[in-house]
Amino acid sequence: MMALSLWFPRRFYPASLNGDRNKFQSIMLFLTVVGTALACLHPAVNHLFLITSVLPIFILFIIELKRSPCPRVHKLGVACGIYTMLAVTVWISDKLNCEMWTFLKFPYLHSLWHILIFEGAYLGCVLIAYLDAHSEVPEQAPTLKYWPADSWELVGIPYVTLKCVGSKPTYR
Repeated sequence: MMALSLWFPRRFYPASLNGDRNKFQSIMLFLTVVGTALACLHPAVNHLFLITSVLPIFILFIIELKRSPCPRVHKLGVACGIYTMLAVTVWISDKLNCEMWTFLKFPYLHSLWHILIFEGAYLGCVLIAYLDAHSEVPEQAPTLKYWPADSWELVGIPYVTLKCVGSKPTYR
């Protein structure tokens, strides 16, 4: 939740916050601490929270992706969605069919979950960082690039660059 508050679009803040990111982050920090305490007391709360938070975050991603005309951003959004949905599917299968997978001597689904959710989360962070920069500081011309070569969209590691770093940001 706290990570989400870093990049949550200001235009979706409640009217009572008047676009104040510090107030929003304070509220989210409080909710994160309460959620973490509950997860320590009852670990099932952590599973429930993580899985139920995927749908609202996906809806936010879709809304934000529709605002971007860049096909590169759309491809990254699709890749993020595929990795995340595969991860959730693997996690549910591991949770519901643990005995079957153990019987088949294939106890590796949980590790596959970690790999897939890492990839989905990383792509999501890059995607949201780009969309946030595009919304908050468009004058700095944020650009989505890939390492080691910009043409490696399928296997490269995505990152965001700002072309006009010296420009003074204007916050809305």
